[in-house]
Amino acid sequence: MTPASWHGVTTALFGNCGVTFAPCKPADREFLAGMMETVEDIPRNAILTGLPWDWESYGEYLDSIEKLGPAINITGLVGHCASRFYVMGERAVEEDPTQDEIRQIAELVGRSVAEGAIGFSTNRLPAHVLPDGRSIPGTFAKEDELLAISKAVGKAGGILQSVLNYGKLDDEMTMLTKQGRAAGTRLLFSAPYHPGTGGNGSGYDDAIASMREEGLDVSGLTLPRSGGFLSGLTTDMLFPTPAWAEIRKLDLRGRLAAIRDGETRRKLVDEAQAIPQLEQGARAYFWLGDGDRPTYTRGAEDSLYGMAKAAGVHPVELWLDKMLESNGEAMFHVRFFNQDLERLKSFLSLDWMLPGIGDAGAHVSQIMDSGWTSFLLSHWVRDQGLFTIEEAIRRMTSASARVLGFNDRGTLAEGMKADINVVDLDRVAERQPKLVHDFPGGAPRLIQKAVGYKATVCNGAVILADDTHTGERAGKVLRNPAAVWRLNLGTRRQKSRPSTAPAKMQQEGYRWISTVFVTSALPRCGTRSSATSRNSAMSARVSRRRWKASSSSTYGPATRTRRAPAHGGRTPSSTSIRPPRRCRSCAPSCWPTAGCSTSTPRSPTTGRNTARTARRTRKSGTS
Repeated sequence: MTPASWHGVTTALFGNCGVTFAPCKPADREFLAGMMETVEDIPRNAILTGLPWDWESYGEYLDSIEKLGPAINITGLVGHCASRFYVMGERAVEEDPTQDEIRQIAELVGRSVAEGAIGFSTNRLPAHVLPDGRSIPGTFAKEDELLAISKAVGKAGGILQSVLNYGKLDDEMTMLTKQGRAAGTRLLFSAPYHPGTGGNGSGYDDAIASMREEGLDVSGLTLPRSGGFLSGLTTDMLFPTPAWAEIRKLDLRGRLAAIRDGETRRKLVDEAQAIPQLEQGARAYFWLGDGDRPTYTRGAEDSLYGMAKAAGVHPVELWLDKMLESNGEAMFHVRFFNQDLERLKSFLSLDWMLPGIGDAGAHVSQIMDSGWTSFLLSHWVRDQGLFTIEEAIRRMTSASARVLGFNDRGTLAEGMKADINVVDLDRVAERQPKLVHDFPGGAPRLIQKAVGYKATVCNGAVILADDTHTGERAGKVLRNPAAVWRLNLGTRRQKSRPSTAPAKMQQEGYRWISTVFVTSALPRCGTRSSATSRNSAMSARVSRRRWKASSSSTYGPATRTRRAPAHGGRTPSSTSIRPPRRCRSCAPSCWPTAGCSTSTPRSPTTGRNTARTARRTRKSGTS
């Protein structure tokens, strides 16, 4: 799980941008591999030969990953592309689905979330294309399809993740709002900085304010520095001329020999000078420097264009000089979003914004942004003081865990998952990105190491010590908590009723049962926990409602009905859990309790007051 695990990451989310390897029929493997190659730059042959392909459903896909024994925790989104193609086949690329196909796609996505996907991802960016140049399936999906899928995802307890068409931002945010209403779940979207109008700091401000006023739970993800490609003699991010196309065919040794040849060098420069756009494009190229720590913070005057102007040469000529000086190891960062760090400073500080979008398992030989955690700690915390260390850690851990629905990690507290970093804040930093050839078949990818991590602990095991992997593979596949407790409470074989529920259940392999049943440490109304999630509220709901063993009970046939005890008491054997009734004016993690005086409890479906629930809540005395 490199390079993310070099930067203190203990849980990674995959499946963004709508592209995933499941669900997948055996006949569709070639299609998905080809799509992943053009969208994410993962070589098709490496995909087809390096993956076991022993799955069809999303749940089977997670089972297959689990067998590999990941080094860190991973959790996944089910993609729109694979789901649409599974139902529609080749028609998924350019045609609209029929009403029956919309139903099938929604059911498939809902089933994938029930099998453990943390949610659903979709891509609206036309630039993500197939090998033949057509946009990937689902890019132009219409409202009826997206809303049907959203309802299925919300019903299954998943989240919605979107990559938008930023050229039509207002329309896209309107659609995202409709999806949020339909799903009633948490919304997460990739949010590169987009300039605002009419005094707004960003183009998202009005839509986000409206969504939050409506009660929608929406969060954006943005890279805490500029994002872009890496251009150097070791990568294929070269210049678009015939002479440069010939250079691209050579290995590093051959490329170095070619640019050292005077005649070849003159031809490379002359062809570039004939294209004025290349000179202007050099304004986005920034040299990462020749030190151990890459420089991502250069101003416009230090761009390749600015440096070349100061030296009185063409930008391509200066680029070649840097390659020769470094024996081909130099790298230029080609910025294409979040280019202005001054504007990014205020954008990052918004309370709905989370740091993220670290391309590490995607665009593998073009982009290397996985060091963003180290950049956030070194630049924005230590060097600039934009965030306190506490706030930076909160945003990277418990705040992100809340969005995903994990309330068992993200804080240092008894009973929480032991995913911990020991960081030397004075030293923490990224190292220069490098290209290696360690994919199946010797295919290339970019990596980036870090310094300053004294220890990284994942699930109680030290996986990194003094910036070096220990060989421990302590990670787990984290399935959707909402899906897991449904499985645990509804589909296991009948067993004799134990004398103590939670401990016995965990001993017998019931995942996440403590999240559902342990209620003694839940936050009270008005004291919102930094790591709360929908499950916390569900737990409180469970603790105060009547329990009734059903004929499908995990521990035996129905024999009695009893009221659940107050916090810390003995828990019942099974139940049917529904989302909580929440106060309108309290924090999202709040539920109606005897101590809440801010609002009357309301039904999550109708919004009407439910006095009976309020009376029952006050009578039970639960808090």
